[in-house]
Amino acid sequence: MDKDEENLIFGKSTASVDSINAKFYIRFQYPWPPRNFTKPTVPDFETVMFNQRIGSWDHSIVATEARIWVAGCGKNQAVFTALRFPQANILATDISVKSLETTSKNAQALGISNLELKEESINHANYVEEFDCIFCTE
Repeated sequence: MDKDEENLIFGKSTASVDSINAKFYIRFQYPWPPRNFTKPTVPDFETVMFNQRIGSWDHSIVATEARIWVAGCGKNQAVFTALRFPQANILATDISVKSLETTSKNAQALGISNLELKEESINHANYVEEFDCIFCTE
């Protein structure tokens, strides 16, 4: 086989795919840096809006102090989430140490205190009912 259009040759196992992805994201961090990070002026604004987007008109599905997991956070999503949900407890995980380092620096610069970062593949996470909400983009 002279080409592998779906990259199946390299993906021998979940661990090998995680390893390839981690190396890629060390070299090419994603997503690109935003021009700025903004946060709502009303602390529970995004919680109210998010509940309405998912059809919870009484705002009862996702609480203001929700436990949120940002799975595969890259270098921006955890910061955006922590700013949008300032009263929530947020765990952000990624396989890229470099992305987590960038996230940590940005979070510290912005004074974010509701964010925990963890190097972890979503392929090996064993959470069952720890979170009220999970965000996973891309």
